[in-house]
Amino acid sequence: MSILLEYTSSINRYCKEITTAPLDIPCPCCKRRLRRHTCTSQTRDVVTKGKVYRIPIIRLRCPKCDKTYSLLPSFVSRYNPYANYIRECIGRWILSGISLTQILQCLCAIQDIPIVSLRSLYRWKRRWLLRFEPWYVKSRIRVAKDLESSRVLLDLYRSNMDARLELDLVFTYSLGADGHSRPRVGKWLDRLNLLAPPDERW
Repeated sequence: MSILLEYTSSINRYCKEITTAPLDIPCPCCKRRLRRHTCTSQTRDVVTKGKVYRIPIIRLRCPKCDKTYSLLPSFVSRYNPYANYIRECIGRWILSGISLTQILQCLCAIQDIPIVSLRSLYRWKRRWLLRFEPWYVKSRIRVAKDLESSRVLLDLYRSNMDARLELDLVFTYSLGADGHSRPRVGKWLDRLNLLAPPDERW
């Protein structure tokens, strides 16, 4: 089982700091403080546009439950080696209607070698469209209910708010929850995963 660690710094900094950083993480089951596992940390690859990083994944153990957890940084997903900012960028292009062949050309790294195959892009597109629509509808309803009593929503629609501005409003309102400021572009997928239950992460 994995626990998502909110990490906003660079991947390089994560690799240098995580093995010695103090961690105060409660157990998801009993809320007792987790301890570092005595075994060595695992490693996994994270693919970025110009480089493949091998990052350490810290293992934690609960002294009461005796359960072991993997501490996964928020800039990567559990079952995907690509950094979240790449997946977010591709998701934005997909939602904007850009064709997958154009996206593939944009993602070409040094010497025109694509970092994502066309087959992967088709798979990602299916997943994005399947996940995004229900999330957006649910979030849009919540935003409308929360702003219903105020004049903010009505004023926005009177000022000719288009679909793009509405999308921006929903993302800002939903991802700026729990007192957080609105995440910058490239960190929206990180925040989505941090706010979602483990089985609903993107």
